[in-house]
Amino acid sequence: MRFRGNLTAPAFPILMEVSQYMNRITNADSCFVMVTPERISFILKTSGEDIQTFVHLAMAKLFTDVVLESRSDNNIAFTLSIENFTRALQSGKEASGILLRLLKRDGRSFLSMRARTVDIDIIQNIPIEVLSVASVENHKEPAIPSPNVALEIPSLKSLRTVTDRLKAMQKFLTIEANMDGSIRLRVKSDTFALQTQHVGFKPRFDLIQADGEDENTENEPALKTSTVCVDGRHFAKMLSVDGNAVVTILCCLIDNRALVLHTILCEGFGSFTCYSPVIAHE
Repeated sequence: MRFRGNLTAPAFPILMEVSQYMNRITNADSCFVMVTPERISFILKTSGEDIQTFVHLAMAKLFTDVVLESRSDNNIAFTLSIENFTRALQSGKEASGILLRLLKRDGRSFLSMRARTVDIDIIQNIPIEVLSVASVENHKEPAIPSPNVALEIPSLKSLRTVTDRLKAMQKFLTIEANMDGSIRLRVKSDTFALQTQHVGFKPRFDLIQADGEDENTENEPALKTSTVCVDGRHFAKMLSVDGNAVVTILCCLIDNRALVLHTILCEGFGSFTCYSPVIAHE
């Protein structure tokens, strides 16, 4: 089993941004990594009580001079600490080149990162646990239907600011999205109820469920509404995705079932998707 590759110059800031986001979005530290000839995936999947994150990055964009060999059709699976991976990347911010490779030393496996600088080479060896490629079956994305509502959000700043304030008032946050391009955030208790409305988002009619029961639904797509109730802390963490590497953010709701934030990265580097647990009641 062999893997090595030199990070391309544009790849480092994107990989750094993605790893930092994954590191702060969930309490899980063990990250499942799947390397194939086409892409490298980073997956943080929990028992269901925390955010699940799936990152898929194009190998051709990330690396040059790639060597990838294994008995499983050149696919390699392992786990690592996402915190350790992020720290290792931070040591390469001033590097002129970065080499990633798998190595084995004293019976232990590592993902080794060599950062080349003018004066010295900095080597970080991140402990990993090599897994069977078949274990990817336990790390698949949730099987959910197409969304009832899908909105393209140009900037998360206003949503993030309001969500930070609402989650301080009440743990659970109700999110109501409409294909007219609006999102309502609502919290309530026995003594108060507070709702905010955000407008001007772009509806993505190409992504939503087709309603087979009503042939005239296409004539009134803006009437479609979907509601979910989530932990406000989870939603606030998901909204921290807005960064330099991001070109498109899609917020997708499946009524009382799923909240999904799908982010497309710049220059075809890939995407990452976050799934938030949904509370069964408002």
